Amino acid sequence: MGLDSEGSLSPERPKTRGFRVAGSDELELGCYPVLARIGLDNNEVYINKIILAELIPSSRAKREAEFVECLYGIELLELYTDWDEIIEIQYHCIKNGINKLGLLDIAIAQNAKQNNVGIFTMNRHMILLCNLIGVECRDS
Repeated sequence: MGLDSEGSLSPERPKTRGFRVAGSDELELGCYPVLARIGLDNNEVYINKIILAELIPSSRAKREAEFVECLYGIELLELYTDWDEIIEIQYHCIKNGINKLGLLDIAIAQNAKQNNVGIFTMNRHMILLCNLIGVECRDS
């Protein structure tokens, strides 16, 4: 589902499931300016349902329809939660003093690791987690 001009859910979504930010046919989605503002040009971009669940409600409340439509156009990664791995990651976080992360943040990092992709974040604790488990992390 997408958003209409009023910021309400509408049944139509962009048909593109994923894109390369620069040099692709999908730039008409309006995502290039959005992603370029946060420094994600010339990179392949993916998202999972946890990230959508975190970003879309607040973006809708702020009436950031362009950003929400952009998020819906990004290719979804399959989300398989390996709870045993999450337990181990959380144990290593606690052991290493990385205590300001919730289970959803750990699940996002675990999903990135499973799919061999990096994470864009401005959260210092997520950066520490990425370094701990060997996931590439960009903060700008």
